[in-house]
Amino acid sequence: MHLYALKVNNFRGIRECIFCPSSSSNLSCLIGPGDAGKSTILTAIAWVFWPRYSLGVGDIDFYKCDTSNAIEIEATFGGVPGELIRETKYGLYQRCCPNPDGSFDEDDDPKDGEPPTLTIKLEIDQTLEPQWFVIKNSQEPKRISATDRSKIPVCVIDTHRDNDMLWGRYSLLQRYSASNQAVKATSINAVRRLSKMELSDLDEATKQIAETVQPFGVRISQEELVNHFVMAGAGMPSQVGLFDGSTPLLYLGQGSRRLFSTGLAFALAANSSLILIDEIESGLEPHRLCNLISMLSGNSGPKGSTYSQSIFTTHSPIALEELQHDNLYAVTRDGTGTVNVFHAASTNTSVNEELQKQLRSAPSSFLAPRIIICEGHTELGLVKALDIRCRERSGVGLTASGVVFSEAHGSDKMFPYAKHLQDAGYTPCIFMDSDIKSYQQQKVESRDNGIPVFDWDDGNMTEMQVFLDVSNEAVKESIQLAINLKDRESIAAQLKLKGLNLDAIFSMGTIPEQERRIIGQLAHKKSWFKQIEPGKRLGEIILKHESEGRINRKLYKTLHALEKWALG
Repeated sequence: MHLYALKVNNFRGIRECIFCPSSSSNLSCLIGPGDAGKSTILTAIAWVFWPRYSLGVGDIDFYKCDTSNAIEIEATFGGVPGELIRETKYGLYQRCCPNPDGSFDEDDDPKDGEPPTLTIKLEIDQTLEPQWFVIKNSQEPKRISATDRSKIPVCVIDTHRDNDMLWGRYSLLQRYSASNQAVKATSINAVRRLSKMELSDLDEATKQIAETVQPFGVRISQEELVNHFVMAGAGMPSQVGLFDGSTPLLYLGQGSRRLFSTGLAFALAANSSLILIDEIESGLEPHRLCNLISMLSGNSGPKGSTYSQSIFTTHSPIALEELQHDNLYAVTRDGTGTVNVFHAASTNTSVNEELQKQLRSAPSSFLAPRIIICEGHTELGLVKALDIRCRERSGVGLTASGVVFSEAHGSDKMFPYAKHLQDAGYTPCIFMDSDIKSYQQQKVESRDNGIPVFDWDDGNMTEMQVFLDVSNEAVKESIQLAINLKDRESIAAQLKLKGLNLDAIFSMGTIPEQERRIIGQLAHKKSWFKQIEPGKRLGEIILKHESEGRINRKLYKTLHALEKWALG
């Protein structure tokens, strides 16, 4: 099964939303700021495929609690179970694949060379009575029953999956073993001979459970795995659950319970299940999270396995490190209730390369609404120092204002990358120096596109701007920092080759501009501060001395403007 398009209207915090997972990948990860609508999108998918007759709907499930506008959720999917596309069922409702924006042309009949699809639509009006239909342009909507919807393999993995360890109508354990009759017969017989507690029919049905969930990191013994009635209070037991020896699997940790459910869902992959996981990292240690994502992506597992489509949300940088840029979908919300889902993959190869590089080096940069793209290590260090200073002054740092920092590694790819992030709904800016003249036009274009660029005076690299604009004491402290990072002899020798004496500089009351320029050139050429931590320590010196008569210099004006943007 593969979900091609989802349309949501007037559902919870979403007035309208269209989500079209790529057909080239079986993995879709929804990222973005909190309250953007990521979890609601997963809930919408679960509701449109809801396998039961009843659905707990209330006024609060309508956008702004306005029941005058009906909830409408449409899902178009392929890989339809064969029994649902018989002519007596929904065979006449098969459609082609939707357009990239999720829409259909008037002629929506299946096309040669494309997999056929079905579209299910859920409508809920002010009566709070949900109605499900299969729709097609050339046909009148046809109701689809809960029985038929239950045949569509959609597995929801959340923090409330305790029922998957129990034999019940809607548990994955029940679906895995397909033994409804076994449950009924076993229950009746067990009540008749309760003292013996014999549930051998279910034991046979769960022979391979331990092997099924082991690749997902759940360690239970097949030899010890048995079924018992679950005693809850002093009443007659009515539920049957799996036990590892004498320990009920209900008592597994939260992460293990979720992995158990995921393992069972994966075992349904022969039916091409759609697996939905909200906050995939919940309850999992990093190594188990990495293993789970690898399993979902099809990079591991039993040879010849069939893998399902998985859609999940995350706020974890560790999860992002395991993904490809093609797996990412940025979710943002505007002030009108429109939720946009932007596929991170670009048609620009260089942008995709930068996206993948950032996923490996700075995955957290995709998890906040605003991003400061720093040209290099030194600029990134300065921003970190600015963040610390803001926190010390007001208790609120740049990061507390929803800002993250990423590094462009000195590449002109930062300009198209910033524009791509802006198109995805992020708010980026660029912090860079001004020593490369060929970047000038790209700076102008970025500003014209509404992407601020914070830079120095024309021709100046960062180190030059620093040594030209800071106080005399700050110049000396910065040189001393370079000595501490390198060694006194090498710094003195570098200055001597340029006609300067280290001891003489330290004894000067006023350091002339010419000497400052030479020091700035050396600091840049010899990479005195071209690492993040040295750049941060340099920034601390700069900010410590900002009140010493040089506050209107370009260095400080740029840093103040950047701070204002970040806190704004």
